[in-house]
Amino acid sequence: MKAVEGMLMPGGADATKAARLPVTPLLPIQSIQPIQPITAQQVSAARRAAAERGTSVMAALEEQLAQPPDVVTQALAAALHYASALMRELHQW
Repeated sequence: MKAVEGMLMPGGADATKAARLPVTPLLPIQSIQPIQPITAQQVSAARRAAAERGTSVMAALEEQLAQPPDVVTQALAAALHYASALMRELHQW
């Protein structure tokens, strides 16, 4: 779509200025990595450990998998067939 000089967009913005704004992709390619889904056995073990220690299941999964929270969240989302986004991606949106 080509901007026309002097054409106004909704809200009174100049179309030629809007056409020059940088476009940022929603999901950078480097952030898309294959994630191994968490298994039902891993969730069961984490639930038991969480109950014994009085912590959350997520904290137990992070400890059990020895992974940071964003990787554990993505692995859990993959196991449940949910989409996930990293916090740094959410800040870019």
